[in-house]
Amino acid sequence: MRPRAEAGSLCARMDVAQLTTETDGTTGRFELATGQTATLGRSSRCTVRVRDRSVSRVHCQVQLVGGRVVVADLGSTQGVLHRGTVCERLELDVGDGFQIGQTYVQFALLSTEVHAADQPTRPSTPPPPAAAAAGRGPDAPPRASLQPAAAAAAAPGAPVRVVRRPPSRGKALAARLVVELIVFSITGSILLALLLLAKIAFAFDIYRAFGWLPGMPGR
Repeated sequence: MRPRAEAGSLCARMDVAQLTTETDGTTGRFELATGQTATLGRSSRCTVRVRDRSVSRVHCQVQLVGGRVVVADLGSTQGVLHRGTVCERLELDVGDGFQIGQTYVQFALLSTEVHAADQPTRPSTPPPPAAAAAGRGPDAPPRASLQPAAAAAAAPGAPVRVVRRPPSRGKALAARLVVELIVFSITGSILLALLLLAKIAFAFDIYRAFGWLPGMPGR
C-alpha cells in the first residue's frame, strides 16, 4: 500500500500495524509495515517467538495489506481461532484479534506521518551536508523527524521489531523455588537409597560372621 498523501501537505501517511500478544499474563508487542510478513510460533526460526506449549513450532504468518492484517495458518496442530471458529485464512480489521493455542493476538493500526522530502523518488547520491544545508533557506519549515515505526515503514525489507516484556519477579522466584525443590528431592532420594544399601550390606556381613541374621535363630 502506497503512502496516502494529503492535498496541500508535504507529509504522507504510512500504515504500520502493531500486534500485541498475551500469553498467561505476559505481554509482547511487534510492528509490521505495509507489505511485511512475520511468522509466529515456538521455534526460534520464527520472526516472533511465542512461548506457549500449545502453539506449534511454526504456527501462522501475518502480513499487513491495505490497512488490514492477513493471517494464514501454516499447518498448525490447533489452527487459528477467530471468534470461536477455526480459520485457515482471515483478515483482521483494526481492534480485532485471533487466538493461537493459549495466546491471544490483537491488531492495532498506527498511521505515521513522513515528510515528502524524506521519501526517495529515485536512486541518487545524497548531497554532502554542507550542500544540503545551503539548499534550505532560513524560513524553510523544519522536517518532520522519523519515528521508529516510520523508519521501519520507509525502509523496504526492514526487520520486524519485537518488544517483549520480561517475566515478573514473582514468577522468576516461583520458578527458582520449584527447581530447588526438585534438586532437593532428587538428592534426598539418592541419600536414602545409599543408606538402605549400606544397611543391607551390614546385615549380610553379620550373617556371614555368625551364620544368622538379627531376629532369626542361628543354625
